[in-house]
Amino acid sequence: MAIVLLTLAVVAANRAAARRAAGAATATGTATHAAAGAGAATASSGATAAAASASPSQPGGAATATASPSQPLDGRVIVLDPGHGSHSGASSSAGQWEDDNVFAIAQDAAPLLMALGATVHLTRTTSAILGSADDTDLSTRVSEAAAWHADVFVSIHQNWSTASSSQGVETFYATPQSQTLASDLEQAMVAGTGLQSDGLGHRVFWVVSCNPMPAVLIEGGFLSNPAEADEISSPAFQQKEAQAITAGLQTYFANSADPTGAQALPQRLQTMCAMSPSQAAGWVREQYRHRH
Repeated sequence: MAIVLLTLAVVAANRAAARRAAGAATATGTATHAAAGAGAATASSGATAAAASASPSQPGGAATATASPSQPLDGRVIVLDPGHGSHSGASSSAGQWEDDNVFAIAQDAAPLLMALGATVHLTRTTSAILGSADDTDLSTRVSEAAAWHADVFVSIHQNWSTASSSQGVETFYATPQSQTLASDLEQAMVAGTGLQSDGLGHRVFWVVSCNPMPAVLIEGGFLSNPAEADEISSPAFQQKEAQAITAGLQTYFANSADPTGAQALPQRLQTMCAMSPSQAAGWVREQYRHRH
């Protein structure tokens, strides 16, 4: 396995410096790019707090950090999933790409969450998709989250519509166990970014339907709307969204009765998740056709 160490705090500091934002809190973490199997890229970050001291683990391992038990997200394992990669997502008429934007948001959010005591994993640490096809890419994101024993999975996306006037943020979930997480993040996104709320959506997207932990997919603004595309592609907005995601997760873990509960997949989702993502997409279309 080829391992590349990346310090998320340095990435965050560089982005903050580009915005000339003073007084940003720093956090130390590591990201590991694994090219095993289908070429999945993964990132793993140790929990850290303002007063935490990082120390290397065994030779060749990732750096670790000890967080204060009083930190609000202490012990929580959070997966941030910047959607798409390799310019396979949506884009604006000005050439602003969804996968670039959401990758920047995930990089901004990781150190904020780590500063609150969480262990953060990024499903990808480069601009590339995880593998050579959608099946490999989507299944890898889900299998990684399960292997990391994540408490929650947050997939970060940006939207596109044939109507250039479409705008706002919408958050999707697939099971009742994920609805509270979706609601907390939707409310935090609206409050923190000023985007219009398009509400919650109940959809069977692969990454929210087949994860064993509460999982949601955030569509943070429309790249098909020229004005909104400029806003959501700016580093200042991306920092706002990172802060909003952090706030939403704090609310979720503070108030949820069982924040680490597993998703209980109904039989139809169990059937779907036993397929490959591409087979499942055809199955969902067929199910919808028979019901309508």
